[in-house]
Amino acid sequence: MRTTFPLLLMLLGIQSIRAGEVLILQNEGRIEGEIVADENLPKNQHRIKTSSGGQIVLDKTAIKQVVIVGKDEAEYERLRAIAPDTVEGQWKMAEWCREKQMNKQRVPHLERVIALEPDHLQARIALGYKQISGRWLRRDELMKERGYVLYKGEWKLPQEVELLEQAALSKNQERDWYGRLNRLKADFINGTPGKSQEAWQKLTTIDDPAAVPAILQEMKTEKLPRLLRAYIEALGRIGNGPSFRTLVDLAMGSATDQYQELALEQLKKRKNSDIAMLIAGELKSKDNKRVNRAGYALGELGDSSVIPALIDGLITKHKFQISSGDGGQMSASFGGGGGGFSAGGKAQIIEQALENFQVLTALNKLSGQNFDYNQAAWRTWYEANRAKPVIAGRRD
Repeated sequence: MRTTFPLLLMLLGIQSIRAGEVLILQNEGRIEGEIVADENLPKNQHRIKTSSGGQIVLDKTAIKQVVIVGKDEAEYERLRAIAPDTVEGQWKMAEWCREKQMNKQRVPHLERVIALEPDHLQARIALGYKQISGRWLRRDELMKERGYVLYKGEWKLPQEVELLEQAALSKNQERDWYGRLNRLKADFINGTPGKSQEAWQKLTTIDDPAAVPAILQEMKTEKLPRLLRAYIEALGRIGNGPSFRTLVDLAMGSATDQYQELALEQLKKRKNSDIAMLIAGELKSKDNKRVNRAGYALGELGDSSVIPALIDGLITKHKFQISSGDGGQMSASFGGGGGGFSAGGKAQIIEQALENFQVLTALNKLSGQNFDYNQAAWRTWYEANRAKPVIAGRRD
């Protein structure tokens, strides 16, 4: 079956070609015709019968390829050969190509039109030109003038490309760490004493930010306390946004959580006011226990910039559910916990203001003052003393 799209064939071994095929010469010339048998010619030569009816003799080495073309392609070759090299002639060829949806063949004719008539509007538009400040520019030329570069099929500023390349590199490095961490863990647990010690030394010196996703993944399932401590300490050494957020979440853990204090110790080493503000956000938690743990952590960090947030968090409102059980008994579950329903009871939502002892303790520690849970008194004192060093930067 005859193909309808160009197919490049090496000439080796071909004795004849069908009508509608084109010979591509080594010098990039093109001949439409066919090779005909001629026993009188030397073996290194071919007789070519052209589509116009003439005949020529060529060395085999002069023929580079044979292009099998369909009906439209053959007709294009015929028209192209006789098209006048004028604006009108080349424009007609371009339009013929457009009608036949032969976009690749259309381009050289459009380019020839504007070479003959630089301000030919239709040809310029067809080639993607725009007239800007009296100059005809293609979109790629315009984008380059504006400082853009073509990156994976899209125009972007060099700074964007640099960021994308860095992100791609970082993503690759992150993927590498999943395998590396698994191997180190395996060597530490199952390796020889020497290999285990070497793996442990590497585990306890991780400080690459690209390792954070892999560490967080391992922490979800890790049961070995020694490894969990190593991961938490690694997050403290790395000290980027994701590691800080994880450490804050661990520091907000239950009072019986053995890793709460370890996470808080990592945060304290950083002495970073951003960490204090991150924890201060927990003072608005729906879980009252979490509010108090945030108060405790802020007192330990010793950053007085969070005093206004602590004042706001002295008394917080929380919702809890109650239901009337058998005999009029009541049960409750405060915000952040589970359901807390008595069997068969009808639930009610109640809001209650709670005084937060750990928040008050942190305020006492950071300010050296004690106005109990009187938020108005605390605010009056703060406004009167906010410019003083004890408020501006206390770090006990």
